[in-house]
Amino acid sequence: MFDLCIQQIDVAPYSGPYLRVSPLHSGRVEFRYVDTAIAQRQWHRETTPDAVVPRLIRLMDQLGWTAEPVRQNDSTQAKRL
Repeated sequence: MFDLCIQQIDVAPYSGPYLRVSPLHSGRVEFRYVDTAIAQRQWHRETTPDAVVPRLIRLMDQLGWTAEPVRQNDSTQAKRL
């Protein structure tokens, strides 16, 4: 099992918040936005593997990490991502 950590470009280790995407033993996937060292205050959600891409797109739009909102017109586009 591996975690995927996504952060806006930065030069120092953990100098800002990041998103951690982690597979869980249950088969689900956890999204955790690490913006504080206090785990209870971190935003987190669990989702099924087939819902990972839509969840990631929504979260990146909400955080403003994309220049323009990413739009999903249909399920075909989601499969290509």
